Amino acid sequence: MDYNADVNPEEWLELLWGLQHWAAVRGEVAARVRAACLVECVPAHVAAYVAFLARHAAAEPAPSARELTPLVLDLSQLVMERTCVMSAILPPAEARDPPPPHDARAHATLYHLTCILHNHINQIRTNDTEDANMETESEEAGEEGEGGEPAWTQGEKLVLHWPNGKRASLHVVVAHAHLKLLCYGPSIYDTNQEMYSWLQSVWVGGGGPGVGAGAGELLPDWLRLHLVRSARPPLLEAGLRALPAHKLALFIQTFGMPVASMTSV
Repeated sequence: MDYNADVNPEEWLELLWGLQHWAAVRGEVAARVRAACLVECVPAHVAAYVAFLARHAAAEPAPSARELTPLVLDLSQLVMERTCVMSAILPPAEARDPPPPHDARAHATLYHLTCILHNHINQIRTNDTEDANMETESEEAGEEGEGGEPAWTQGEKLVLHWPNGKRASLHVVVAHAHLKLLCYGPSIYDTNQEMYSWLQSVWVGGGGPGVGAGAGELLPDWLRLHLVRSARPPLLEAGLRALPAHKLALFIQTFGMPVASMTSV
């Protein structure tokens, strides 16, 4: 084997699942792949890491909410901070006329991210009347990663309450990543747009969450701009809600606005 040759993660990551003692090292490998997502500069490799992590999150035995939280924190950082990489591995987030042809690989990565976030938020949302032990454990997991290594925990936490009685406590970066990912629209691999539609109903519209007192802002101005530029009606409405006209005008003057968004505005 030539150890100086380029190694494609798409090839060797798939082989890991066939290792004899894979179950014993699966968690540690997932932690290393998470870390690689935050430093890798080759977009195709990042997409391969995300695909591996999505398979890890869905495979039996499925990780608990506590085990998923460090993974979701790292992927949220990937979505929010590595904008150049994300633009290379995901479909366009803004409305375009005419719409570009579907990129199967980009939609696959979008689907993998959506699966992980959908699974996690579905697990950590609890009823107000339920025991909140699972939610508390999930918060504690964000303070320390697998193997005792500290996970990325910048930013405060939000306590969110939904009109249907559900509640959740999660890092603000995770909430922002959910909303930003909605701007990319549904993946072509999301059957009947089920996951996307559910996540959209959870975060925007009449079923969207309220933020507990003293928590950080769920929709800062820069995130409102992303929602408005996506030109998707529910996101556009959420972005414009309570947004002063002078701020919207400043957005348009500074960053411009897609035709579809301007038409809707």
